[in-house]
Amino acid sequence: MVETSLWTTYDSDAIKQSGKGARRSKLHILKYVASFFGFGPSLVCVLIWFSMVSYAHSQPRLTSSVSSRTGQISDTFLFTVTFQGSEQQVVPQLSAGGDFQVSYLGPKTVIEMNNGNIRTQLSFIYRLTPTRSGTLRTPKVQVEMNGSLLTANPIEITITDTTIGGLDDAPTSNTFLTHTGQPSSVFVGQQILNTVSLYTRNNLRRIKLDDSALEGFWQEKISGSNNHQRTLGRLRFSVIDISRSLYPLKPGLLTIPERSVSCDVVETRRPNLSGMLDPFSDNFFQDFFGSSRVTHRTLRADAIQINVKPLPEQPAALGKYAPAVAVVGQTQMNIEYSGVPLKAGESKEILITITSSGNLKPLKSLLFESDVNFKVYPGDISETQNLVGGELIMKKKFRYTIIPLKLGLLKVSSPKLLHFNTLTEQFELLSAEDIALVVTANSAFDQSNSQVSKSNEAVPNTVTTIPTLPPISSAPELAYEPDSLATKINGVLNARLTLAVFCGLAIVGWGIFVSVTKWINGTDKRGMMNNLHNSATIEEVQGHFFDWLKETLNVDPARCTYNDLRAYAKDRLSENRVLPDIILVLDKLESIKYGGQTQPTSPNELSSMVISIVKDYK
Repeated sequence: MVETSLWTTYDSDAIKQSGKGARRSKLHILKYVASFFGFGPSLVCVLIWFSMVSYAHSQPRLTSSVSSRTGQISDTFLFTVTFQGSEQQVVPQLSAGGDFQVSYLGPKTVIEMNNGNIRTQLSFIYRLTPTRSGTLRTPKVQVEMNGSLLTANPIEITITDTTIGGLDDAPTSNTFLTHTGQPSSVFVGQQILNTVSLYTRNNLRRIKLDDSALEGFWQEKISGSNNHQRTLGRLRFSVIDISRSLYPLKPGLLTIPERSVSCDVVETRRPNLSGMLDPFSDNFFQDFFGSSRVTHRTLRADAIQINVKPLPEQPAALGKYAPAVAVVGQTQMNIEYSGVPLKAGESKEILITITSSGNLKPLKSLLFESDVNFKVYPGDISETQNLVGGELIMKKKFRYTIIPLKLGLLKVSSPKLLHFNTLTEQFELLSAEDIALVVTANSAFDQSNSQVSKSNEAVPNTVTTIPTLPPISSAPELAYEPDSLATKINGVLNARLTLAVFCGLAIVGWGIFVSVTKWINGTDKRGMMNNLHNSATIEEVQGHFFDWLKETLNVDPARCTYNDLRAYAKDRLSENRVLPDIILVLDKLESIKYGGQTQPTSPNELSSMVISIVKDYK
């Protein structure tokens, strides 16, 4: 009966306030109109300003790029130097450090016309042959232009000694397929890099790889393919590498089936001079001039045997930290959070990053030690993958929200994860530094709980990122941007005047928007506070409070429990200072509703609390 009477009263109050709701809707429409007229002039000025300086993109630019950032000692790489500008007569100067043998292949020119403006892009293409293994650097490039020097800095390339498939001698075919799986002996769940390499000295068309699912393995595709060139027995081949990561699911001798590729091979035939002796032959012109022959072929590579060893038994005492599917490989944990002190009732978000060469796909959560001093709520999970040094490195980020339940300096133990270290060949418990939270008193809460020990007043430093795996070698294309003509125009009077007009209109527009918004918000707040001040019963206060929650949280309180309303408030007002007061009012209403409150709350006291929330909310 209590439940029915409360909700019935709230619904009737909502009907009475329908006229005021319509008035608020009109005020919000007025706010949108004000925002249009406020930001309209600013938007027009922004468009005019950018139209004046858009031609700056046609100013000279110098960039460099490389066909691949990883490879082997037998590979070659295409190094492209690109110059963009109106001048064509440029000569790039390369300063090599001995890491590569550099040979010039030729230029490539692209000319574009846009609104009468001519834009020239000139590329210089070089072949790089590594002289050693390790981390090598491409040449530094410089171009002198109108007295200024444009520069493109070197790019790092990782070179290994391994030869794929053991192909040291010249193969007998111009097009063939290889199949590798490394390492060949692993533990259950340990990563295997499975690579199919297509070698060719001909033009290929309609390439199609048979990529069916594998029995006994968890399979992760590695996006994209690695196209490069490789020298085998003094013959140069174009190579397409297609890789995937495999994680065996059971011990024993497992087989990665043979792989096949179907393609059309275009072979150029040389002129057949003997055909000239028979001019009446059907193939006379074909033999005399030569032609291309297209052959459909299916290339196959042998199956691979992998020896999969079983994992040792997990330590019984650490079983609670073990995920459903074991993480096998080098794994690290990193925790990031802000060291800013909290007030009672506030929450702290932490970010936990797990980086591993093992399979993190099945990992859905981390285990915190239970503690009566705080609560932990899981958030969203994100995942990224990168190919580093011949391994697929997975990185999974877990967001958690911690709500302290007492004042002072709280220690939150780091979550722990049991994983198998393939180097030591044993299970290890992974953790990071503990989390330190400083919680101070909040005037909205009972002051009897605000006694904080002086020894706990120190604020810990913000936790910094803990280094994980070695950084991924990825450098963006480097470009040097000289002072453009647009930058020089900014110094003259016309540009300054335009900028002054733009700033003036922007300030006026912003002032209109802020003034109207403050007036509308003030009108809404005054109406709500008058209604709360005139409320004579707890039910009326609750009705007006739920009206305010409906607009603020964009939810219907009539369809929510008190736990739902608390959850919505924490999610959508996590950074707002009125959140603890909202939680406190919801707790009191719940206590009144179910008769669990030891001290009765008067309507005036409750309405004063809600009025304070409405007044302080921003």
